[in-house]
Amino acid sequence: YAANVPIQAELPELSALMQSMGEQVQSQLGAELGPAIPNTPVLYLGAGRQRTPLHFDPTENISAVLHGSKTFRLFPPAASSHLRPRGGMLPAAVCWIHGIVPAVYSDVNAWAPAGSPGGPDRGCPDPLDVQLE
Repeated sequence: YAANVPIQAELPELSALMQSMGEQVQSQLGAELGPAIPNTPVLYLGAGRQRTPLHFDPTENISAVLHGSKTFRLFPPAASSHLRPRGGMLPAAVCWIHGIVPAVYSDVNAWAPAGSPGGPDRGCPDPLDVQLE
């Protein structure tokens, strides 16, 4: 599993291909997305059957599936308090200082029913499952 690979530094050929797309997105959606985040984009690449712990990314994501399918379980913002986030401002600040875009993780099993052991708290709004093929 390749995680947090800085595209500009490690894959300059891909970075050059992405630059015009990034400029186009910024010109059309910059006001909605805000300024570009330093040291992004980064690449995450995994083989089949990879699972990522429940987390929230503070930056936008683009996902692609080269072969097979991938299912994402998306919780609405109202579910946040039921998902027991861990961390806080200090760990996030340390990430930013070291040039890492922080993510907020949870020990909750996102695939378990609400109210079950290890699952989201009872009363958690239903998630939406999205499958890319």
